[in-house]
Amino acid sequence: MKRSVGITAIAVVTMIGSFFFLLLSLILLYGAASFQNSRPETAVFVRLIGFFVGVVTLLFFFWGITTAVGLLKLQAWSRTSIVVFSGILVSVSGFTGLMGILAPLAPVRDASPRDRTRQNWNHNLL
Repeated sequence: MKRSVGITAIAVVTMIGSFFFLLLSLILLYGAASFQNSRPETAVFVRLIGFFVGVVTLLFFFWGITTAVGLLKLQAWSRTSIVVFSGILVSVSGFTGLMGILAPLAPVRDASPRDRTRQNWNHNLL
């Protein structure tokens, strides 16, 4: 059976996206390992969350690479895997985008009057 151009393109895009997951995972794990705060209970919590999210992101990297290789080898399971993988990514991206729009912006202390005006505009837009 010959592999179509669309399947090859999806496998390449999945590999590129998976390497972004690897980069994000490394950043999260490094940030969790090097995080310091004046309050020890906060530092422990932030480190645990950073480590957990870093490991989950690393698992997405492995899932994406495995799926992309399966697509290139025309494995039947890889088509189901890419549909599930895409559905999860769309759901997470949609939720993150919605929270980014709806989350209140924290005011900056000691801001100049010009910056305060800009903050007021941002809050009024929401």
